[in-house]
Amino acid sequence: MEKFIAIFGGLIFACLNICVVFIRIVIKKKLQLLDWFLLSLGLFNGIGFGFVLWATHVGRNYAKFSYWLLQYDVQMIFIYLLSNIVLGSSVYIGWHLSIANSSKKSLKLKMNIEYKEIVSIAWISFFIGFVCYWLYARAYGGFSGALLYSRAVRAGISSVDNPYSFLRPFGNLSYFASYTFFGAIIDRNKMDIKTTKKSLLLIGFCFSFVFSIYVLYEKLGRFSFITFFATFGLAYVILNYDVIGKFVIRCVIFFVSVFCLLLVSDSLLRGSSSRLNLIELLAKELTFPFVGYINQILKGNYRWFSDIIFTPLFILPQRFWGRILNIETASSYNTFIIEGSRKGQGGVTGELPVDLLTLGQMQASIFGVLFVGLIFGYILWRVELKVNQIPFIGVRAVIYSNVIINIAARTVLYGDPEHIVVRNFELIIGFILISLFRRISLKSKKAPFT
Repeated sequence: MEKFIAIFGGLIFACLNICVVFIRIVIKKKLQLLDWFLLSLGLFNGIGFGFVLWATHVGRNYAKFSYWLLQYDVQMIFIYLLSNIVLGSSVYIGWHLSIANSSKKSLKLKMNIEYKEIVSIAWISFFIGFVCYWLYARAYGGFSGALLYSRAVRAGISSVDNPYSFLRPFGNLSYFASYTFFGAIIDRNKMDIKTTKKSLLLIGFCFSFVFSIYVLYEKLGRFSFITFFATFGLAYVILNYDVIGKFVIRCVIFFVSVFCLLLVSDSLLRGSSSRLNLIELLAKELTFPFVGYINQILKGNYRWFSDIIFTPLFILPQRFWGRILNIETASSYNTFIIEGSRKGQGGVTGELPVDLLTLGQMQASIFGVLFVGLIFGYILWRVELKVNQIPFIGVRAVIYSNVIINIAARTVLYGDPEHIVVRNFELIIGFILISLFRRISLKSKKAPFT
């Protein structure tokens, strides 16, 4: 009975989200970040929820967590789906509150930055990323040595005390450089810009792209691997359509391609797909949000929005907020609740991430879900506004594609504020660099002639 209610209820929830998005498309004639979030919420927490409970009840899921998933009785299934309705509605309200709080001038504002400056930012991002990762890798014997220690570092059991471990996130700037070079190449062709040689742009893109592949492989992150390649594919979809119907069709093709990429990356980085069939693999990968939610419901220990308050600190090295301030992330606490130990302790080599719904539940039950949704919706519109202010269509499309995947979509499954900051580290630093260039450029233009 439970599996059928979960499947039917999940489909209804997904269809509700699709209807909302369809109405918005008819009105807006485009998809915005809110729409991508609602579609992802319906897919993962609606269809995905029903699929995982079905797979568990028929014995096709990961045995370790089956006990927790079987705790979803009819009442808990309704609570879970209603909580998702609250989350989706609060994000929708937060988005429109943010719009109401924006001036009409800001909606049409474009960044005062030149094409040459965008290209310079791409080169600077690449060099910073390369040098920082070189310094980080020295403790392991260089770039090749870092590959040998990568699994131990990811599991939190590395025996090497690396004083430059705080530089590791800066390697992600090579991603931002790749996106920017790729977008700049598109803009040079579409906008007929001749101020920068195309050969230099291609060299910059090749260097940053190849180094990005190394960083992705060293970090062993499948979803980061997928996100990197999917960003270019989605940017192509966004840039090449004339009617919304074609756009939707190409998005479907894009999602099928991403799914295939998931299987390939899983085989390359972990190899679990060789041991599991397709149903078991998908059920295993989608299980953790529902295990985390049921555990937090049953435990009822609230964190009273501390995860939201500490979010800005996660841009700093983990040694500062983790060791000095003794701040524990939501995912670390979630892992402790479920596994009995934290990552790197008691034989636990992985962390159980917190999805956005569970994050809200951890703060203050349904009131936490409501508040987290409002905050996320408010910020989501601000991000939409900021990216749309980029004056170059190619660069804007590539960065917007990355934001769709990394913020609007992935946050549904990976809602821990620390995870959000870390996986968007390159975007945060990239926009800081853009802001610095804009200020320098404005000052130079205002300076009197000598």
